[in-house]
Amino acid sequence: SVGAVQFISAHGTGTRDNDESESQVLGRSFGAIPVCSTKRAIGHTMGAAAGFGVLGAVAALQLQTLLPTAAWQGTPMPGIDVVIRSRPAIIDQVVSTCLAFGGVNAAFVLGRCP
Repeated sequence: SVGAVQFISAHGTGTRDNDESESQVLGRSFGAIPVCSTKRAIGHTMGAAAGFGVLGAVAALQLQTLLPTAAWQGTPMPGIDVVIRSRPAIIDQVVSTCLAFGGVNAAFVLGRCP
């Protein structure tokens, strides 16, 4: 269920309009949930971006750690918790979003194995 998600690896392009739009949707869908984006650490890798986002989500599940958004200097996004420092957490489910050119969008829901 949506309520069981504890962390989001967001597409987070680093552009004001895209990040604001994505944060509004995530906030409405999940509430004030911790969110990070790998792109601030490694850049936008185009076709590989979804894979890196999923790898970040898997790492969060394995490490039971909320991963930070590197070098975040922006203002807080309404409705979401942009993680700026790693912190331990109990994470059972993670969502990783991929928002591509031309409206090709996907969301991966990953869960921890018992």
